[in-house]
Amino acid sequence: NKYPHDPDHDHTGAITSCTVSESHRIFLSASVDSTIKMWNHNNQLVRTLVLNTIPSAITFGNHEGDILLSIKKEIRKINYKKYLPEEYLKTHDRYPVPHTCE
Repeated sequence: NKYPHDPDHDHTGAITSCTVSESHRIFLSASVDSTIKMWNHNNQLVRTLVLNTIPSAITFGNHEGDILLSIKKEIRKINYKKYLPEEYLKTHDRYPVPHTCE
């Protein structure tokens, strides 16, 4: 299904990576325009993170929603509390953390 959004919210450069968090019902896209955009499950822009460099890849690093991004030869982490909007933080505890095998 195609969920249209305001074209003014598109990246201004090529998309380098995207990732999905099913538990938060969001996805992220990264671009050569030095931004990471957060989209909701209806493809509506929620937030734009402006970086000082170009991310080459992004992924969710854990169930909480921390972002891992590749920048040049480094991997950096953005804590979910620094970018998730308040309404997403309020629902954060509704999603159980998956069990791991030990």
